[in-house]
This record gives sequence, C-alpha cells and structure tokens, in this order.
Amino acid sequence: KNNGELAFASTVRALHLAKYGGDISVGGVAEYLEFGFLTDQQAIYDNIEKVMPATILTWKNGEITTKKYWELGEYRDPSITFEEAVKETERLFLEAVEKRLQADVPIGALLSGGIDSSLVCWAIAKLGGDVTAFTVGVPGDEWDESSVAAKTAKQLGIKHQILEMSGENPLELDNLINAYAEPFACASALGLLDISAEVKKHATVLITGDGGDDVFLGYPEHLHFDLAGRIANKTPKALANLLRKSQAAIPSIGPIKRANSFLSYSLGGLGAVTQNRDGLPVFEKNDLLGEKLKQVSLSHREIPLTSGENLLSDFLRYDMKTRFVGEYLPKVDGGTMLYALEARSPFLDSKIWDFASTLPFSVRLKDRNLKAVLREIVRRRISPELADAKKQGFGVPVQRWITGRWKQRFLDLMEDSLLEKQGWIKTRNAVEMLERSEKANWAPRQLWFILVLESWLRSENK
Repeated sequence: KNNGELAFASTVRALHLAKYGGDISVGGVAEYLEFGFLTDQQAIYDNIEKVMPATILTWKNGEITTKKYWELGEYRDPSITFEEAVKETERLFLEAVEKRLQADVPIGALLSGGIDSSLVCWAIAKLGGDVTAFTVGVPGDEWDESSVAAKTAKQLGIKHQILEMSGENPLELDNLINAYAEPFACASALGLLDISAEVKKHATVLITGDGGDDVFLGYPEHLHFDLAGRIANKTPKALANLLRKSQAAIPSIGPIKRANSFLSYSLGGLGAVTQNRDGLPVFEKNDLLGEKLKQVSLSHREIPLTSGENLLSDFLRYDMKTRFVGEYLPKVDGGTMLYALEARSPFLDSKIWDFASTLPFSVRLKDRNLKAVLREIVRRRISPELADAKKQGFGVPVQRWITGRWKQRFLDLMEDSLLEKQGWIKTRNAVEMLERSEKANWAPRQLWFILVLESWLRSENK
C-alpha cells in the first residue's frame, strides 16, 4: 500500500522497482541475519506485505479480507499401523509422480543420492518415464554424493549426468542475487542454480524430492524434539521447576553444553529452541552489528518458555511458517525459474501431506529412524544399503570456501562496503572474524550471510 494505492506483484523486487514500498526495513535485515532468508512475516522493504501461503486476499470497496483455503491438519490417527502407512504412502507417491510426468516437453529429475530424490527416480523408472537424472558433484569434498547417486541411477536404469562444482572459479553471486528478490543465503541454492542451467539444456521440467523431510520427519532435530517431549511428559512438575531454576548454573562447555541445551528443550519448549539458535546473538557477540541494528529485537526470540511436552508439534508448526516457506520452497522456485525451468515436487502433493500429517510420530520415527516410512519403501524397492544411509543433504561448502578460494572476494567487498556506510554491519570486525576462522578452514555461516547481503545491496543500488 502506498499513498492510498494498492499494488500486487509476484516479488518484492518488482514492487520496489515500481516505486512501491519504502526504505530497507530494519526488521527485515534483522530477520535475514537471524536465518539467512526472510519469512513471509517480513519483507526487506518497509510498507510491503506478503500474502500468506494457501491464502486468498480480496480487495473490495477499499477493504482487504483474507481467507485460508488449505491448512495442514493436526489430528494424528493412533490406529494407523506402520505397514498401512508404508503401503498408502507408496500408493499416493506413485500417483503424485505420475501426475507430474504429464508434459509435452522433456523432463529431468534431481538425484542427490539421498532417500527422497532416489524415491522420485525409482517412481519415474517404475512408471516408464523418459527422464534424465542430474546430480551436483563436489569432487574431493566430504559432502560429495555423486558416486552414491550414480550407483542408484545405474541400479534403477535411469539416465544420469553429474555437474561438478569445484569452487575453483571466482565467486559469482550475480545469479544468486538475480534469482531471489530478497537477500537469500541458502548455500545449496548455488548448486541448484548451476544444475538448473545445465538441466535447461536438456529439459523444461525438473522433478525434485523436496518436501519429504518436512512432513515425514527427516531432520535430526525431529528426533531430538520428539525425545525432549517424551522426557517432559515424564518429568514431574516440581522436578521440572527445580531443574529450570538450577539450569543457569550448569556450565556451557562441550558435551555438557549439548546436554544442557537438550534439557532446556524439555523444560522450555519451542521458546528454548528459538533462543538457542545461532542467529543474531553471533553478530552481537562478535560486535558485528552497526548502529541501525543496535537496539533491534526479533519476535522469534521472544517466544515464551513453556513445557516441552508438545515440542515436536509446536516446532513443526513454527518451522512451516519460517524455514519451509521462507527457505526451502523459494530456493527451488527461484533457482529453477531463473532459467525458465518448471520445478515439480511430488512430495509436496497435498494428498500426501494430508495423509502423512495423520501419522503418529511413533510411526514416522519408528525405531528412532528419521522418516522411517520413506526408508522402508526404499528398503523394499531400491536397496537396504540406501535405506540405512545417513542423511547428508544437498550441500555446497561455502563456509569452507570462504576461508580460502573465496576469501579475497570477501575482503574486496568489505573494503568499500555499503553495509558499513549505511550502518548495518561493522565490516572491519567481520574481516577480523574471517581471519580468525582461517586456521580452522571453516567460517561461521554469518560471514556468508554478510557476503550475500552486501552483494544484494550493491545490486539494488545500481
């Protein structure tokens, strides 16, 4: 809204270029520094609001109303057995993949070597789809999954190509800045952008494995929060109160620190989780914040401490509004659309989410296994070895590269920094932080956030 006018656009950048909105938002920058992205509750410019997911916004007679047309249910059916969950998930998944194979243009698929993308390629092969699978390779790096992906592709009989990223070339952030309307520091987006450029040479549609971790519970914290909730449920309130009062006296060092953090989850719930995150406090501790951010506060860090009895449920709701819609979905959408590539994600099918959300946590985390339902399908349809593999994720080691191959680019940008001039970041302290990190060959991710924000700011000021 601007001077009585109402304007809509698909991105914040489009509105800004059309002279809507205001200055760069202090709250927006603070949230970006907290997460490395912005949620739908914030925009990087003042006076711009985002329409919430699954929401219809209506403007009529000068008034705005909103209506939510889909919402994930929270009822979990205790009668569903693990075997029933596996069979129904497989049926729904094959149905979802089949829908997304409908196209009159060539189709490609992402294959990272993990559970979700391997299941996508298995379903494609089973359904007879003529698709080439693509993998990002990081030669010689511990994060590289290209050999596992190649083995899976061969086993499934699906065509496969590996796109290598070495980090040897000078850091080019132009594509990252162009693809995302707001500052966006998801490192794996670099890999997605490169692979999207390659896939576009061969296909117009790209099928991905996004969404499986989020609804079938595939992240390590899902196990931690489930266990924390169980402990909270079995801890007498009197003991919980005593532990809460004495917790501050427990030293935060090494394994004791980790145990203390875990205890805080049981005693403090979601509030403890958000307060323990390494976001803005890292900037504050290292004196990186400029004058504009000195008194900034975030609602994410003001969630009250409560019992962690329902921690996993609370976290899933919170995660859906932050990381899922703020990082995961925009990463794929922005990275592929830059190259006019249409991404389709079977695991985001609403029927799958509606069903999976009814599964008890004990089914989704059976025998303390992350996304046990999907792993069981992999065990039966692909291989036990892949089903038992440890989750790695789709990563690009920017924190390692920024201390070596990309260090000079960081130093050059900090020398004449807009972040410094505009009062957002003390770049001299950022450079000192990078120099301290060189010995470990690993920089805090906050330095990567700064690099991306500086590059975005320069792009916006051209």
